[in-house]
Amino acid sequence: MGEHVKRLTVTIPVEQFELIKRLVEQDATRYPSMSAFVADAIADRLGDEDALEMLIATVRELDGEPTAEDIAWAEDALKVVARAAGTNQDAKGAA
Repeated sequence: MGEHVKRLTVTIPVEQFELIKRLVEQDATRYPSMSAFVADAIADRLGDEDALEMLIATVRELDGEPTAEDIAWAEDALKVVARAAGTNQDAKGAA
């Protein structure tokens, strides 16, 4: 293992494991290993997180910090979305 990589052990559902294994076997040029698949998925997720942080920073720059009223409105909106989706998830847990 090179100096620019670290080993990580993860536990995933069997169905996901089998699907990743099949994808790697079907297209070894895209994903030469299961590790390559997982590393790519993590990179995508981290890119999404970076984009979200940039969006939040831009909104704060344009509009300032959210007020208590803004936060209450957002929590109520999340509750409505959760009800519409048929979940009982608390809005604060969804945020």
